[in-house]
Amino acid sequence: MTATGSRQGSPDAEGAEGAAAAGDGGRVAALDGVRAVAAFAVLVYHVAVESAAALGDDFFSGLLARGDVAVPIFFILSGLLLYRPYATAALTGGPRPDTRAYLIRRALRILPAYWLVVVVALALWSREHVGDAATWVTLLTLTQTYDPAPWWTGLGPKGLAQMWSLCVEAAYYLLLPLLAAALAAFARRGGADVGRRARRLLLGLAALAALSPVTILLSHHPVYLPQLNSWLPRSLAYFACGMALAVVLAWAAADPSPGNPARLLRRSVA
Repeated sequence: MTATGSRQGSPDAEGAEGAAAAGDGGRVAALDGVRAVAAFAVLVYHVAVESAAALGDDFFSGLLARGDVAVPIFFILSGLLLYRPYATAALTGGPRPDTRAYLIRRALRILPAYWLVVVVALALWSREHVGDAATWVTLLTLTQTYDPAPWWTGLGPKGLAQMWSLCVEAAYYLLLPLLAAALAAFARRGGADVGRRARRLLLGLAALAALSPVTILLSHHPVYLPQLNSWLPRSLAYFACGMALAVVLAWAAADPSPGNPARLLRRSVA
């Protein structure tokens, strides 16, 4: 995210960087490495658990057992990348992303491959449920984590338990336009000043993140409700962190004043 060579630190380079930060939420090359590391960690974690390599009491086993830290990383990346254009629109008053086009892109990105996995998993390990229409509907719509009385144990049918995180992602995809609209309305109440709007967005995201510890409490008291741990509210704090990073990037791009704290933070981190 930094300029290189003789252009480093120049106003032109910062302008180009700001324009990139205020993009339409597409690919960010600087984050490809983060995504690759997270994907590898997920793969290693599942292999280590299935092979029992992560179940020992030594340091290496403990390290393998915490490969699931990649899931929050993916949630944070989703919050950052998908909320960026909404944050830019909220701060500058520009047009919001087209909701229909956004949802179509999300669906085409995940559903075809996921549906193929569902077909293979049911055919290999759950053939007795292949003729059950309700099972197909639940799995194909990524709503299996909301089933109050599932026929499987754990997070899902054999071969599909890891899809709980995709259920969370899908719920976030659907909720994001509504969250963005509410946050933008709250930000506009701060007036036209970009900095004031940004601070109100960050305040709203802090309130959103607070839903996660509340969900954790509700999952344990007054009775234990483990299914709440695989629902979106439990992970909202991660998405909110990514969304806050998106606000900082949009703020840095929209306000060129030298005292802008978002620009100072971005420069320090870079």
